[in-house]
Amino acid sequence: MSDTRAIINLFEECHAEAVESLQNETRMDSPFPPFNTITYPDTFKLLKDMYDGNHWTLMPKMAKWKSRPVKNVPFIVVEGQTTLLTDNRPSISILPRSSEDSHIADLVKAGVDYWWDTQFMDRKIADVVKLSRIYGVGWLHLYWDAQGKEHVCKVVNPWNVLVAPDTTSEDYAPTYLIY
Repeated sequence: MSDTRAIINLFEECHAEAVESLQNETRMDSPFPPFNTITYPDTFKLLKDMYDGNHWTLMPKMAKWKSRPVKNVPFIVVEGQTTLLTDNRPSISILPRSSEDSHIADLVKAGVDYWWDTQFMDRKIADVVKLSRIYGVGWLHLYWDAQGKEHVCKVVNPWNVLVAPDTTSEDYAPTYLIY
C-alpha cells in the first residue's frame, strides 16, 4: 500500500510542477497598449477568445448604447494558414531500403493508407494544424484500443497536455508527459 501512495504522491508533485510551469510559460501581458499593465494568467483562453472573435471581453466596460465592431483577423489568419498547410493532403511516405523490399513497402503503404482513411486522418490533421495555429502547439494521441483491436488516433486539446518543465524544443525528451 505504501508503494501505491508513493506513486500517487509522485504524480501529484509532477502534476503541480507541470501546471505551474505551463502557467509561467504562457503568462502574457495585454496586447492592447492602454491596458498593458494587465497580465493574462490563462493565455490559452485568451488565444481561444481572440480566435472566436471575443476581443471586446478583453477591454474595459463601456456604455450599453455603444457598439464595438470587430474584424476577426485572428480567425482569418488561422483559417488561411490551415488551408495552405493542409491543401496538399499531408501523408506518410513508406520507402524500401533496397529494391528487394519494394513489394513489402507497397503492402505496408496499402495498410497505412487503409488505416489513414478509416481513422479520417485528413480531418484530424486539419484539426491539429488549426490548433497549432491558434495555440502554437498541436497534439495527436495514438494508442491501441484493446476492445476494438485497432490503433486509434485522436486530436488532443493543448489545454489537456502537461509536459515536464525541464523539456526544451531543442532537446525534446520529457521526463514525463501528463494527458
